[in-house]
Amino acid sequence: MNAARAPAPLPLSLCLGWAAGTLGVSVMFNAVNILLLRYMTDFLGIAAAAASALIASSKIYDAILNPVMGVVSDRTVTRWGRRRPWLLAGSVIAALALPALFYLPAQVPQEWLIAAVAFAVFFYATGYTVFNVPYLAMPAEMNLDYHGRSRIMAFRVATIGIGTLVAGAGAPLVVGAFGGGVAGHGAMAWLLGAIVLLAGLVCVVGTRRAAFTLRSEQAGDQGFGAQWRMAAQNRPFLVLMLVKLLQLLGFAVSQAGLAFFAAHVLRTGNAAIATIITASTISLIASQPLWLALSRRIGKVPVYWLAALTFAAGQLGWLLTGAGTAGWAVAAIALLGGVGSGGMLLIGQSLLPDTIAHDRQLTGLNREGALTGVYSMVEKIAYALGVTAAGLILAAGGYASGLGDASDSQSATAIAAIYACVAWVPALFVIGAAGALTGYTLERRGLPATPGQDLS
Repeated sequence: MNAARAPAPLPLSLCLGWAAGTLGVSVMFNAVNILLLRYMTDFLGIAAAAASALIASSKIYDAILNPVMGVVSDRTVTRWGRRRPWLLAGSVIAALALPALFYLPAQVPQEWLIAAVAFAVFFYATGYTVFNVPYLAMPAEMNLDYHGRSRIMAFRVATIGIGTLVAGAGAPLVVGAFGGGVAGHGAMAWLLGAIVLLAGLVCVVGTRRAAFTLRSEQAGDQGFGAQWRMAAQNRPFLVLMLVKLLQLLGFAVSQAGLAFFAAHVLRTGNAAIATIITASTISLIASQPLWLALSRRIGKVPVYWLAALTFAAGQLGWLLTGAGTAGWAVAAIALLGGVGSGGMLLIGQSLLPDTIAHDRQLTGLNREGALTGVYSMVEKIAYALGVTAAGLILAAGGYASGLGDASDSQSATAIAAIYACVAWVPALFVIGAAGALTGYTLERRGLPATPGQDLS
């Protein structure tokens, strides 16, 4: 293939087939990050610090597993390519993981309850990684140029939005419809598990004609230490890892605090969560054509800065709200934050295959899985730190656990801690991420499309 020529855009069917996998990932991601910490504290009676430590420990395990999974998928040789067999396996594990997380009886002894939760969060982490790391490596193998990578990631970001609606807005309503508490969360988990499995199967089938690269024997024979040293030579990739870490720290703290904010600040519980998630997701999806057009016109780094400032303004807007805030005002603030997060997600996602293309130029190797594994590892570290930070902030504020849906039972310091989780902390982290991106120097020139092999 002539690298100087821009490849034809991917067929819409392939873009949609690949993006379907994001639906399952987004459903898992949002169900856990929005609902799990409060479920563990308010309905299972686990202290906030202990609950956040359990979640964080599973994410540290997941962080270690990510680069291993990336190298394993790089070394896989099948007629389906290197990634798709793992998508199938990961879908099945992940679909079973959600009921394992949320279908736990609160009446069992505390020591057994914590052991069951620990098993469930580690099982979930395994399924998520087995699917997600090979999945994210696939765009770097497809025949895409600089802006083609942004285009396919726009489909992914839009599907993230749909998954956020399903898990963030729909799931709380399902919990309420089935009576709330442990029983309601269990019913919700079985439904979401079925959606995760279906999305994974659609992705496996929908990407059967996707181009892929073959295993590089030199990369496959290298140890993990050599893989990391080679990744460290890719400065744009390192900058992107720092940006992702800071961005996701902000997102993680905000998401972990959302259910607490809805219950104890706005005092409308699941209804407020549904409003916030719906409004922010609609604006996230609707803003994709705008951010994509702007990135073509002014560049990816300036667009990221604009998006980060927009997101920060939306998060700080929560400081103006409280019990009795009109629904339209809550929706307006969520809309602003959704627009900003849409731009940050699009640019952050599209830079990954760019840095992998740069790595291919530097080394001549097809190491999509290894680099994606490192990228996903940073995600898990960020969410481990983020959920830990949220738990510690709540604990420092004196948050009282085990009180269920009682919305007027928290102290003033606990309410201040909740505000910090959804406003100040996320805003500061995303501005830091935008500042870090100023060190990203990779230009459009010199990033050819991937010489992939077509399964058909």
